[in-house]
Formats: sequence, structure tokens, C-alpha cells
Amino acid sequence: MSESELLSRHQGLLANLSGLPKQMLSLYDLDNVAEFVLHGLCQESCFGLNQAAYFVNNPDFNCLKGVAGFSQEETKEQTNSVLASPESFSEFMRSSNFNKKVRETHKAGIDNSKESYDKAISELAEYVGISNPEYFTWDLKHDNYGVLVYKKSNSENLFDEHFTKSLYLLSFCPIF
Repeated sequence: MSESELLSRHQGLLANLSGLPKQMLSLYDLDNVAEFVLHGLCQESCFGLNQAAYFVNNPDFNCLKGVAGFSQEETKEQTNSVLASPESFSEFMRSSNFNKKVRETHKAGIDNSKESYDKAISELAEYVGISNPEYFTWDLKHDNYGVLVYKKSNSENLFDEHFTKSLYLLSFCPIF
């Protein structure tokens, strides 16, 4: 990738990321804000994820809850302007098989050890249909943990640092 292409890609990424907080505020009264944020993060102009499944692990109550799922395969007909019709996007996400599988997930929590996470991620990925998954975990409020299981559309690791930091935006989304 040339330097100008890299710079252009980076500018597009930053434009998308900087727009997400405003989008979150405009959607504050919806119960699926995490779906909108996940959609924004997965776009090719952002981090280009083929599939992503967001879960919250609560060690105090020993439960893992699916929050939002996104699959590029299911959203090919969707436009990038989901804000133009939030109701339409929300309806689409309710009918998304991938999102339904993620949101229906409610199981025993994951121990805070690498072996437990590796095994649980493998099981979750198989259940929702993500092959060769990667995952990232981060701290949420109230001693909970965010878990994102995902598959990239390409193997470029150009913006991995921005990617992991941007996942904290999901921490501000209400969970229902």
C-alpha cells in the first residue's frame, strides 16, 4: 500500500470513528445502540470486519450475554447511511439471523483465564458461525468484561491499535 493510500485510509478511519459519538447521542432513546456502533466499526471504511459478535461477560453473576452481531454477508443490500432510517436499520437487525444468534446467547460466564477464554471463544464462534475467529476483551463498568469475537475481511493489521481502543465505544451503549 502506497503512502498516499495509507494516509487516505487512515483519514477515512478517523472520520468514521469521530462520527460515532455523535451517532450514539442521536440514537440514545433506542435499545439497540450497540448494533449501530458495531455496524459502524465493521464497515470497510472503518475496520473492515466480515463478522463481529459482541458479548458481555459478568463474573459476579456467572453469565455471558450476547449484545449485538454483525455480518457483512447479511448486510450487502444495506446502505452505509443507517442514520437516514434508524427504524429500517433496527428492523433489519431484528431479522438478521447472525444478530439473532448472538443476542439469544445467554450462558455461563467465562473464567478470567486464557484457557477458559480460548475454549469459550471457540464454542461461541462455532455457534454463531465465525470461522477462524479472533477476539478481544476489555474492561467494562461494574467489573464486567466486553468480549468481541470477530473475523477480519483481510489480514492487514494497519490499524489494530485504533481498533482495540475503539471497542471501548461499545462500553457506553446500554445493554438490554
